[in-house]
Amino acid sequence: MVFQDPIRRKKVRTYANLSIIFIGALLIATSKKYVTAKSSEVTHSSVERNTATGRYAYATLLCDDVMLPATRAWLQSLKMTNTSFPIVVLVLPQLSLEGREELEKLGSIVLDVTPLEYPFTLTKSRLRDNKPCRYSKLHLWNLLNYDKVVYMDSDMLVMQNIDNLFVEFDELSACADLYPDTFNSGIMVIQPNETTFRNMKAVYKNVSSYNVGDQGFLNWFFGNEWSQRKDRHIPLKYNVLLKYRDTIMWGHVKDDIKVLHFTGETKPWNFYYSGHKDWEKNSEMRSYYAWVRMERISKEILGKALSWEMSDRVKHLCEQEYERNLTPRFRIQNKFSVVISTYNRQKLLERLITHYSRCRKVHKIYVVWHSPNIEAPYDFRVGSVPVVFLSQKYDSLNNRFNPIPGLKTQSVLICDDDVYVEPDDIDFTFEVWKSHPNSLVGAFPRFHRRTTSNEWEYLVAEPMKKFRTFRRYSIMLTKFIFMKSDFLFWYSCILPERFHKYIDEHMNCEDIAMQMMITGMTRTPPLAVVGKAIPEDYGTDKSTGGISTKSGHKEARNKCLTYFISELFHGKDPLIYNSVIQTRFVKIPFAKRSWNEGSLWMNSSGSKNSLKTSVHPRALNNN
Repeated sequence: MVFQDPIRRKKVRTYANLSIIFIGALLIATSKKYVTAKSSEVTHSSVERNTATGRYAYATLLCDDVMLPATRAWLQSLKMTNTSFPIVVLVLPQLSLEGREELEKLGSIVLDVTPLEYPFTLTKSRLRDNKPCRYSKLHLWNLLNYDKVVYMDSDMLVMQNIDNLFVEFDELSACADLYPDTFNSGIMVIQPNETTFRNMKAVYKNVSSYNVGDQGFLNWFFGNEWSQRKDRHIPLKYNVLLKYRDTIMWGHVKDDIKVLHFTGETKPWNFYYSGHKDWEKNSEMRSYYAWVRMERISKEILGKALSWEMSDRVKHLCEQEYERNLTPRFRIQNKFSVVISTYNRQKLLERLITHYSRCRKVHKIYVVWHSPNIEAPYDFRVGSVPVVFLSQKYDSLNNRFNPIPGLKTQSVLICDDDVYVEPDDIDFTFEVWKSHPNSLVGAFPRFHRRTTSNEWEYLVAEPMKKFRTFRRYSIMLTKFIFMKSDFLFWYSCILPERFHKYIDEHMNCEDIAMQMMITGMTRTPPLAVVGKAIPEDYGTDKSTGGISTKSGHKEARNKCLTYFISELFHGKDPLIYNSVIQTRFVKIPFAKRSWNEGSLWMNSSGSKNSLKTSVHPRALNNN
């Protein structure tokens, strides 16, 4: 350890605008040169032998219950790799007793530590990011019962055994950050030492930090030595950020990821309501589902797993999809797949399939067969468009959004078996969607509003206002919508199971849940399209027995909105109003007027207004 004078060690981020590509190339080159050869010499047996002479442990810091689910998943992922070493969780007083008991039941050692004072001004964003409590991470150097500690942020997920870090690296070792001459403190190999701990506590309040957090301070304290000692540079595969996908670094780490690090505002446990502008940079389906799996296993161990009649549906479906696809790739952009939901309406279905097969841009037709006890007509054929029946084991409305094996198009048209839209209008709606891929684009908009402080109402249309001559909408019914194929997996496998449970138990509101997820995730409102012909909805006929024709349907949807917003979105309404519709361009009408007539010359009473203005002499010469 090298103690450095604050005046000599200044961390000025003058490099922040350097090309990430250049940095990535430099980091990859150094990691290969100094680490790869050494890594290949270390075996599991050498790690096991070392346990006889060294006292090693993994550790993380947990400030409060907010990050408890993340910590449980991290802890479970580490245990699933069959690590040989204990796992320590440093906790602050804000963590509940129940949270402490859960961590102990999952096999960790829970150690209480005293919060270290945050040395900067508290702001709303810093409180949200838990920056004030992170300086308590310095207590790691006071874990004197251990010779070496691998610290990891709790928003990480361990994908492979990493016990070799204890043997291969000494203090302070860490992965390079995206900025030059800076390490990321998400994973570090440290060596607890009383003197080091005392020195850090003595100076941290008086040291500037480039990120007003612990990482800036740790770079000030250890950065010079770390940057000069390339043998202290842990390879990037031990700290993989999803934002690396946009750089050349991704190609070097994607096939051998040791640890995933969910940095940024968007994370697996909040993606559906975080609504951050960089959500696409910091999210990826397979990585997020890996986290969901660990969280589910930890809940099962704790006896907290959700249970309902169809609870196995999600797990079975998503595990199959996860194992089947390394990464879903929807390569076809200029065509779309049709996904028809049906329940024992074969004659109507045959006509509808024939209808969709006539659309020029249909790639394949999928039929979600919602009748578990009736065999699907697999021999059905029409024209040149392939038709695939998807039989379901469970009778769940959530099935309409199941991931589809073999799906190749970037867009899917989700539709009911009782809605008819003209082929030209279908193609036009698809073209509109291509310009708005993160929106639900369709023909049946709906509206919602708050009625009391904790209740919401579902309406077919917004009541007209005296001060406004137009209506708004906030929900697009999934009886006819285009959406991104990715959202099928997001909804089915990553969205919290509490949504699925509620929908299964109430047989309603899967469309509202999908709209809320997409808007909460992307901050894009739905978009309504008006075609040349009026869409025909046969589901409004009570003889069809559709869900929307039953008594109490509107009241049930009011309850859905209230439950989803209050309980699952923490009281924050994710839906966004839109007043825009898309229609085909024919012409834009306008009125030709002479210079002294028209609205410009009318006063509020409708009579012509005599404008008396003073004009600057120079203005007369301007054209």
